[in-house]
Amino acid sequence: MLRIAACDDNPLSLREIESILKKEERVETVGLYRDPEQLLDALMRDPGQYDIVCMDLLFEEGKNDGRYYARELYRLTPEVEVLYMTGYNDRFAQYILLDTVNLLGYLTKPVQPDVLHRYLEKSRRRRSEKQYLTFFIRGKAFSLPTEKILYLESHNHTAEIHTDDETYVVYEKLSELGARLPAQFIQCHKSFLANMARVRQLEADCLIMQNGHTLPISKSCMAQTRARFFRYIGQNL
Repeated sequence: MLRIAACDDNPLSLREIESILKKEERVETVGLYRDPEQLLDALMRDPGQYDIVCMDLLFEEGKNDGRYYARELYRLTPEVEVLYMTGYNDRFAQYILLDTVNLLGYLTKPVQPDVLHRYLEKSRRRRSEKQYLTFFIRGKAFSLPTEKILYLESHNHTAEIHTDDETYVVYEKLSELGARLPAQFIQCHKSFLANMARVRQLEADCLIMQNGHTLPISKSCMAQTRARFFRYIGQNL
């Protein structure tokens, strides 16, 4: 399911795209913003709340254009895809590919539902191929492919994200990080989240990861861990 924000200072355009998005079965939530600064503020508070931002390219006088806000969006949340919208299809076309943004596509107004539908399908395919976890360390955004994560471990008020090459320490709860991870991650213990794709072996009371590290399985998590692990293996053989 996709979580989408639409940003346009024209209320009619916002209502139109909201109406289209709410008819899409794959769309879970739709956030509406007339002010791009408010959208950026919302993403600073919760970087993982949207998968796609439909960004108008031209705002009222005194505002930067949508390309500026898309670049700022990329700086904050590199994994969020940008779908530009514009009624001036010859004004920005030659520039949009030059910017450092996670570009999904380009819509002309009035937005055609079938074209938007195809972009959403494109996004779904891209996300099924690769997913990312975004987090902040000392104000800097990191976007880490989930396939690289071995496991996550909580320590008091911090969490450690372990990969083959590095460990990232973030000031977030394990539950908050887990909510942004795909279903292949399972909580085998109150202090551990394991990536089932990176488990080498399931033992009676622990998981042995591909790097040799051993993660405990608590009694309260035992049944769920074993059931989900064998279901995952069966689906991916």
